[in-house]
Amino acid sequence: MFSFPEKFKAKITDIVDLNSSTSSYMFEVVEGNCSYKAGQFVMLDFESPFEKSERVQRAYSVASRPNGKVFELCIERIKGGQAGTFLSSVQKDDVLDFKGPFGHCTLKDKESKQLIFAATGTGIAPIKAILEDLVQMQAENSIKVYFGMRYLKDLYYLTELKNLISNLKNAKLDICISKPENADHSYHTGRIQTQFDIESWDENTVVYACGNGNMVRDVRSKALVAGVDKKQILVEIFDS
Repeated sequence: MFSFPEKFKAKITDIVDLNSSTSSYMFEVVEGNCSYKAGQFVMLDFESPFEKSERVQRAYSVASRPNGKVFELCIERIKGGQAGTFLSSVQKDDVLDFKGPFGHCTLKDKESKQLIFAATGTGIAPIKAILEDLVQMQAENSIKVYFGMRYLKDLYYLTELKNLISNLKNAKLDICISKPENADHSYHTGRIQTQFDIESWDENTVVYACGNGNMVRDVRSKALVAGVDKKQILVEIFDS
């Protein structure tokens, strides 16, 4: 069922640092309503820390499946940016303004037998939410998740992703580090696109790509060449 975007307020219930620039923000809706589907995003509305009379909006994908009034955002703070400066100043119990949900990068009523998820950086947020939904649904699809980061030290959600994958009957997780600092054979090196088995992609495949624009465009191109229907290629670009 489609939900029209609406304004709502949510209180920060917890903030957990995932790496030096990215944090998990837990919220509870305290005014209004946010009925979203896993994979959708919300708009954060806040007063500019540089121009007090100016309102700023930023889009953030929800990192958790629908769970009443509680939701999680995974946010990278860009140093010196409007949102980064604002989010560095917030704390537990602060109430923030939102509007949403938005986006169509969600599970369909009748999913194809093979699901491919490709994410870089905070692009893993909507995919984490969708995986939580798939676990709840006891999905039996063939599922492959590719998660890429530049540096191993910045990797996050690894425990959560492994737990989700272990609770799905036919799922696999590939972690790719594009700038490895030392040899670690438990992860692939290079960009996630190098790990794709596109020969197995066909008209029965749905591809989700979220993250860096170059990666998303490359994945979309590869999927089209492999014969995936363009309507079954769902993307969200997370460029700074």
